[in-house]
Amino acid sequence: KALRRGDFLFQQQTRKHNRQIHRCSILKGGVRKLNQAPFLVKGFRLFDKVRIGGQIGFVFGRRVRGTFNIRRLDKTVIGTDINCKKLSLLETRKTFLTELRKE
Repeated sequence: KALRRGDFLFQQQTRKHNRQIHRCSILKGGVRKLNQAPFLVKGFRLFDKVRIGGQIGFVFGRRVRGTFNIRRLDKTVIGTDINCKKLSLLETRKTFLTELRKE
């Protein structure tokens, strides 16, 4: 008879292209400011799986100054302004984010 382990894999698909590229207020001369942080910030990108302390989460927000918004897939916030020195990269982003959950 097979026994259940008591945990399961939860997967969620990432968003891809729904973001605002330029700011709404256009400067003189028609110059448009970018409304995005760079793609890579201190070696991390959006939706990377990271470890902070003993917790595992995903990068849901990146800032140019090198701090990140880290959350789990059930939207519980681990930290809003976590420095890149406290993070360790577990795996880069994929189309489907995978998280181990307890039953």
